[in-house]
Amino acid sequence: MSGYISKIVVRRPFEGDSVVVTLRPLGFVDKLKLEEFFPDKDAVETVRRNSYRTLTFESFAVMATYIESVDGLFDQGSLPVPKEVLTRDAYFQDLAAEVFTEWFKAATPKDPQQPAAASSGDSAGSTSRPPSLRSVPAASG
Repeated sequence: MSGYISKIVVRRPFEGDSVVVTLRPLGFVDKLKLEEFFPDKDAVETVRRNSYRTLTFESFAVMATYIESVDGLFDQGSLPVPKEVLTRDAYFQDLAAEVFTEWFKAATPKDPQQPAAASSGDSAGSTSRPPSLRSVPAASG
């Protein structure tokens, strides 16, 4: 069985909300486009080193097309924040950058036997395999 994950789920706390963003996996052509914005070809490290400043409008615009849902994020009036607002409004730039980083990392696992989304152990936020795949062991080669 491959390590392919058909849904990428990123969980992050944000101002008291427990946010869950579900995305489709990054497409090959869009990954190539996004890599153009990161000269050292490692978006995750570039973003971390530059405090998210290297993320461009184009990066968020591409990610927006892959977001299936944003759950648990509410405005001051306790209304759910629509998914398009996550990548549109500057207020959410740090949250959007964290989601982008995890999503991009999951696009190309460093060890194909262990998908990036399944190896995150950060308790503050994490990505995970869909519930149907959590109990399935990674294929051995």
